[in-house]
Amino acid sequence: MRKVLLFFICIGTAFISNGQITTTGSGNWSSGSTWSSGAVPTSADNVVVGAAHVIAVDDASAVCNSISFGASTSKLNMSTATSVLSVYGDFTISTTTHKVFSAWSAG
Repeated sequence: MRKVLLFFICIGTAFISNGQITTTGSGNWSSGSTWSSGAVPTSADNVVVGAAHVIAVDDASAVCNSISFGASTSKLNMSTATSVLSVYGDFTISTTTHKVFSAWSAG
């Protein structure tokens, strides 16, 4: 009888997900009160911007795994010249005519 020993190694966080985090209302990306989890999303979290919510990204620390939008009224506001949102997975708009950004400052 042969015994087989298998080792699986996962490098990085691509296969680890903290789940889905939804916005609780309009607000700032870097504020825990903006999110259903009470914490700012990490690169492992999937984010849903709720209907009629406008989320301001005002620095370069905003990250998520994937982002989707609950309605065509869901928006991102890139509010400063240093606004950066790093998305490591999918970026899914709600409709083919959805205009995701309410503002995008020069920079």
